[in-house]
Amino acid sequence: MNCPKCQSPVSADWIACPKCGTQLSQMPMGIAVTEVNRPSRMQYFAAIAIIIITSAIAIGLIISGALNLVKPDMSVTVPGTHQLALNDSGYYLLFCEERGSSSGSCDSISDMDINLYDSYSNPVELSYPSSDISYTINDKSYSSIFDF
Repeated sequence: MNCPKCQSPVSADWIACPKCGTQLSQMPMGIAVTEVNRPSRMQYFAAIAIIIITSAIAIGLIISGALNLVKPDMSVTVPGTHQLALNDSGYYLLFCEERGSSSGSCDSISDMDINLYDSYSNPVELSYPSSDISYTINDKSYSSIFDF
């Protein structure tokens, strides 16, 4: 095929002549022309709003779940004998409530005899946690002392 203006040879799939720039009447072969529909500003706003809302919900659930991990489910006063019902198997931490530098501090926990038994009166082995975990809720501070 030749350009109608400059008679230069051109390929049949070209839209314009590379030499003179004349528009050729033939559409390129194998290329589909489609109309592009771009999102409106409202659609962009809705997408951003959905991302922000779902992110806020996810962050709230993560924080809520993290707080439930360290929330004291039950507490006992020592010295004394207490029966606790731990219905779920898994990893548990024992915490001591810090009462300042006076007596009753978690530092004196080594003086206590702590025994834990399962429902069949078998002793449960207590071990020191691999890392110290502390938290404060309602102006009360707690430190991890044992895990099982």
